[in-house]
Amino acid sequence: MKHSRLYAIACFLVISLLDFPKGFAQSVLCEEKPEWEENFSEGGTPSALWIHSNLDKARRAEDNRYDIFQKNGKLNIKFIGKTSENEYLAMMFTSKKIAMRYGKIAVRAKVPAVKGIWPGIWLRETRGINSKVRGEVDLMEWISCFNRNKFQANFHLWGEFNGKVNNHVQYPKWFEKKSFDVAKYHIYSAEWDKEKLIIRIDDELVGIWYAKDYVTWPFDTTYELCLDLGYGGWGASCGYDRSLLPQTMKVDWVKYYKALP
Repeated sequence: MKHSRLYAIACFLVISLLDFPKGFAQSVLCEEKPEWEENFSEGGTPSALWIHSNLDKARRAEDNRYDIFQKNGKLNIKFIGKTSENEYLAMMFTSKKIAMRYGKIAVRAKVPAVKGIWPGIWLRETRGINSKVRGEVDLMEWISCFNRNKFQANFHLWGEFNGKVNNHVQYPKWFEKKSFDVAKYHIYSAEWDKEKLIIRIDDELVGIWYAKDYVTWPFDTTYELCLDLGYGGWGASCGYDRSLLPQTMKVDWVKYYKALP
């Protein structure tokens, strides 16, 4: 009888392990303490670690379109919207002082969720490297075509591959849950190494991308973190409402854990 019980327990454990969600035990082994972190503890303008850029230099703010500041331990990226243009993107990214090559990046943030707004937290190849094939990792993107309980994570390839010079492909995955609200604080994270990319929300799996499934894997170089709050364009494909402006994206902290060798 005793042996029967032990056999039953063993079978239960095996079946339970097989039934775990795919990717449950997957992770990139990293150092326990962050290689660097930003808590936005000082008031006023962001530190020299952060550089502000606009994808379109002609639209750099001179008329109160945005305000970027630190207050009460939070980074605020505020889109004011005093402009007649229907598309604008305020973007911040880490400087070259922080170059991430494999590991885990985690960002605690909350984003506005109204018509026309387009917030994003993403990784791109460190500026100035210009590899033949570049990667982009979107930890989160939201547009008002989504409900507040849904967002998109994405893996992009840009550059020369598959016989094309300026090629671009993307492999999005969507997270949707009734209890989730993108307008509240959440921890968005990405882990990556030579074999895989993993994106999670509050430690819950969003998706895994494996190197073996792609024509090229663009992570042999370093990456930087980008934080942005866009308005219009793709983000307004389901309409926009200027009466809902201004809107602010708030970032509580950022942590990067270096991958173990």
